[in-house]
Amino acid sequence: MIFVVEEDGRLLPSANGLSPEQARALRLDRHVVVTAGAGSGKTRTLSRRYLRILGSFAWEASNAAVTAQRSDAPGPEAIVVSTFTERAAAEMKERIRAELLEGLRELRGREGELSEALSPARFEAYRRHLERCLRDFHRARIGTFHGFCGGLLREFSAADGLDPGHGVLTGGEARELQGAVAQAAIASLDAGRDDLEPLVVHLGRWSTARAL
Repeated sequence: MIFVVEEDGRLLPSANGLSPEQARALRLDRHVVVTAGAGSGKTRTLSRRYLRILGSFAWEASNAAVTAQRSDAPGPEAIVVSTFTERAAAEMKERIRAELLEGLRELRGREGELSEALSPARFEAYRRHLERCLRDFHRARIGTFHGFCGGLLREFSAADGLDPGHGVLTGGEARELQGAVAQAAIASLDAGRDDLEPLVVHLGRWSTARAL
């Protein structure tokens, strides 16, 4: 079972299936750092935390429904998940989507129970918001650090005077650019710059260029 009605009355994804240490990472009233080795359940824990955030958004939407107000509760586009590799990002995205699907199936199966515990209107608004989150999951910001930063640069390229068609350097392009910058720095010694001279004296020109 994923969803539980908590002591404060909110319906949220729970820590069921997680260890006590993993459960502490689900606290949404504080920032948390999760550190653990490979295969220890980090992806599972972070996926459940993501789902719990979506659940808090859905609860916000249900509050609006029972007070006859317009809901502006956000969805997956409001959460940023960044990883170091495309593979890790793809795994995280698939895991979160699978958890969301499983959670929605559970809500449909427990409709009578949860409608009685909350109210039919609140439960329906809660479920509808999570269904919208699933429909909008293609807008989820789950990717690499460089992908996220590149997206920001493209989004605000006009304001920053950048080419909106810029991309990420390949490994070969990056090494070529690094070499050119290093050679330019070494060449600056001949132009009277002396701030690199101690490094060159210690390492030599070739080793300094490689270090740069």
